[in-house]
Amino acid sequence: MVVLAASLCTKAGKPLVSRQFIDMPRSRIEGLLASFPKLMNAGQQHTTIDTETIRYVYQPMDTLYLVLITNRQSNIVQDIDTLHLFARAATDVCGGGGLHEFVVLDHSFELLCAFDEIINLGLRENVNITLLKTIMEMESQEEKIQEVIAKNKEKEAKAELKRRAKQFDQQRKEAGRKGMGSGSGSLAGSFGSLTNTIKHSYSPIEPTITSFDHEPSSSSYGASSTKPSFKGRGMKLGGKKEKPGSGLFRQESELADDLGTKLSLTEASEPTDVYREEVHIEVEERISAMINRDGGVEAMEVKGELSLLVADAAKGNLRLQVQLTDDESMQIKTHPHIDKKRFQADRVLALKDASRSFPVNQPVGLFKWRFVAHDESSLPITINCWPTPTGDGTTDVNIEYELASTDLELKEVVIAIPLPAGGGHPNIRHVDGEYTLNSRQGTLDWELAVIDGSNSSGTLEFTIPGENVDAVFPVTVAFVAKTPFCDLDVATVANAETGEAITFSKNFTLLADDYRVV
Repeated sequence: MVVLAASLCTKAGKPLVSRQFIDMPRSRIEGLLASFPKLMNAGQQHTTIDTETIRYVYQPMDTLYLVLITNRQSNIVQDIDTLHLFARAATDVCGGGGLHEFVVLDHSFELLCAFDEIINLGLRENVNITLLKTIMEMESQEEKIQEVIAKNKEKEAKAELKRRAKQFDQQRKEAGRKGMGSGSGSLAGSFGSLTNTIKHSYSPIEPTITSFDHEPSSSSYGASSTKPSFKGRGMKLGGKKEKPGSGLFRQESELADDLGTKLSLTEASEPTDVYREEVHIEVEERISAMINRDGGVEAMEVKGELSLLVADAAKGNLRLQVQLTDDESMQIKTHPHIDKKRFQADRVLALKDASRSFPVNQPVGLFKWRFVAHDESSLPITINCWPTPTGDGTTDVNIEYELASTDLELKEVVIAIPLPAGGGHPNIRHVDGEYTLNSRQGTLDWELAVIDGSNSSGTLEFTIPGENVDAVFPVTVAFVAKTPFCDLDVATVANAETGEAITFSKNFTLLADDYRVV
């Protein structure tokens, strides 16, 4: 079959949306559609009209007609099947508004995109209505990841500003008890430092996405970078003296309240991915693995780093008690300023010079490690890919994942399977989770929000054109986990001189850096 054009027109033959799939002048298609109503006979049962050169295949759609213009040699059964697919696609795109003239004009761009996905150069693509809906959603895994990163950074900024606002309020109360003397000057300096930190450290976050126009959903981005305005009046010479607790203190208190309002600090009851105390520990690991098709590990490497962030200078002189299992496969390097002998003997991270303190508001990497393995039992997740030629020009592909331990929890899992170039769309027979066709990368992305003990294994089955089993390799895997790969933890944080325990927060992140089956 060859489809020359697909159109939505009024009953008078006026085209609203029309897509020509071969070279055809606009005047020609307008003339054909204008003559279409005149060729119809009242009361006829069939929905095809043959002329000397072309064939109209049409279907009434509310107050409009959906018309396909084909050549006379086209298979009428296939034409009608394609017409029904066009009709369902048009109904889905226009939604519950029905196919009326104003609705079609409002959704003209989406309709043209749907038409292009069904017909290419006059020939029908191997698509059904389910696959067409997936394509029209135009979801991007890269965009989702950037949105998650942007939201996490926004939450971290909110939590940090809330902590600083609380610290500022405590300083204000202490200065109020001491009187207006030297407290006002130090408090003003503290306030200036706070506003400068807010201005320079927490600028608006914009995800680097080029394929979509993306705007952050929260208005607090702008609030974090806007300089607050004082509500109080300026300095007035000879005026009435204000009592302690008013004036500068009152203005700063109102400012702190404004910051809290603008940053929606009342939403602090919602759980955040990372809640930072004045002493925060960040542990990040990146895993790379190259696995052959038989399941053997050709190369596997885990690189990690433990970083410390101190927000209060009074708590800078501290030590960390680390829990770490001795492993010959694990190589460790400490920061030059860390007491290496003490760490090797007691697993304590402390400065060589006990009189010094860690820098404030500056993340410092205390030690790094590297773990190398060649045993498949060390993998957090295994992937088995079985492409099988069927003998009729297609290949059945079965992919299975299996979680190494039910104690693990992997999030944002994406298993990307390459598709043959120009081979058409895969026919999905079974999937645990969801899938997306990534036309930009030419892959079938198998997506699972969470893999844990409740779904420690799953399968994806589909059929692709061609019998080249190498076309579905390499299979790449991306995921995020909040549990460390290496057996490592920070048990306590204490003052290096007095031994007094210090409250701290910690966050663990495990990322798949280059994880693939080749």
